[in-house]
Amino acid sequence: MYTFPRSTRFYSSYWRAVRPKGWLFEGDVSSQPITRSAVELACQKARWLSGIRKPISPHSMRHAFAVHLLGIGNRLEPMFGPSNSCSAIAAWRPLPTKRPKR
Repeated sequence: MYTFPRSTRFYSSYWRAVRPKGWLFEGDVSSQPITRSAVELACQKARWLSGIRKPISPHSMRHAFAVHLLGIGNRLEPMFGPSNSCSAIAAWRPLPTKRPKR
């Protein structure tokens, strides 16, 4: 199973610094979650800063991450549950034949 030590450290430090009351990522109004449009805007800003020319969305980023996890030999069921195992991803995009070096 793939672990996320850097992500875990980041979210732990974020939570300790911000101490959100209800939502991990609060929106402009602290009692509300971050909005879809704010996530989309952050995604487009990251796209622009990284020089990616093709269109992307938060949903396509989620799929790319799932394909990455599958490509390095992980199963998605422990993370997303069997109903979200992303079996469509395997048909949607061929998996790499070589494992990346770690």
